[in-house]
Amino acid sequence: MFWLGALPAVALLWVRTGIEESPLYRAEAAARTRGARQAGARPGAKTGAALLGLFRRDQLRVTLASALLSVGVIGAGLFIWLPTYLEQVRHLTVEGLSAYMGIQVIGAFVGCVSAGYVLDALGRRRGLALFAVGGALSAWAYVVLPPGAAWIVFAIGFPLGFFASGIFSGLAVYLAELYPTELRGAGQGFGYNIGRGISAVGPAAIGAAAARLGLSEALALAATSYGLCLVALLFLPETRGKQLTD
Repeated sequence: MFWLGALPAVALLWVRTGIEESPLYRAEAAARTRGARQAGARPGAKTGAALLGLFRRDQLRVTLASALLSVGVIGAGLFIWLPTYLEQVRHLTVEGLSAYMGIQVIGAFVGCVSAGYVLDALGRRRGLALFAVGGALSAWAYVVLPPGAAWIVFAIGFPLGFFASGIFSGLAVYLAELYPTELRGAGQGFGYNIGRGISAVGPAAIGAAAARLGLSEALALAATSYGLCLVALLFLPETRGKQLTD
């Protein structure tokens, strides 16, 4: 099963050969090349200029807030610990654990597909805020309900997967719209990967907290990481309907 996970990556190599760069990007790249030639510079000589551009005075707030948003969206590694939680705290068998995780996967699929429609209907900021609050409440309820509420916990797996994966899907939409064309790739890469890197300490932090507080309490505490999304959104603009031109 592990090695079967390589098949989508192999398919991606084939799909990638048929995907063209966007017309907007091609026009921007051509304009940069013409400008460099007119200035007597070698085209492509300004490698890294886009990354430095993220820290311009007019762009710095968006850069830092989008990185904070990514930290909140990716979370504290809560989902990595859920199988352990279900086994050690809920005392599920392998078959039971598969059912509980399966309902989360279904919710995650629906959340990923629905996120774009939700963000189009409510706006980027309100849509992401809704997913953040829903993810936090679902995760909190999932780990604090008493042992006798097994079926309720099972049912909560669907909204937990829905909100946690939906906000992750919506992040890609929002990051692309926050930056001008010449900074878009660098901005998305920086915001997402800084968030990913900082969030990498989450699983270890949950383990350390679980040793002192208990696993349920540690996971409930980790769910508060979604609050970082709400803080970040206070400093980011609404981009619904934005034309991606300069």
